[in-house]
Amino acid sequence: MGALGTLFRDTFAGQLARRVISSKALPYVEEEAGFRLPSSLEHSEKSGSGTSTPPNHGDTELDATTSEKNLDGEKNAEPGPIVDWYGPEDPENPQNWSTMKKSLVFAEICLLTFASTYSLSLTELRYIIYG
Repeated sequence: MGALGTLFRDTFAGQLARRVISSKALPYVEEEAGFRLPSSLEHSEKSGSGTSTPPNHGDTELDATTSEKNLDGEKNAEPGPIVDWYGPEDPENPQNWSTMKKSLVFAEICLLTFASTYSLSLTELRYIIYG
């Protein structure tokens, strides 16, 4: 799927189309036929425990005291899942997007921000003028 296809898929209309038509119409990378998880991200089984260990990312180390606490400061029974990209070349990672796609997403965010601010100010201005 091209850059515009992934842009449309991530919009409200694209997500609605995925729900109504089929998720096969605008698939994510992991939904495509023949997708294989990179070997660096596959979990290895701990001996006898039945739980999997997170992948070793080398340059990122979690502090044991902070990773074992939840938001309330209580200790967790086990750490939660690690969410990451499928590797340094993952096309879904915004750092790997083309300049055109980055520009389109930036323009969309600017347009939506301007439209919401402008519409709210017009509503407020109408109350000031017409009482």
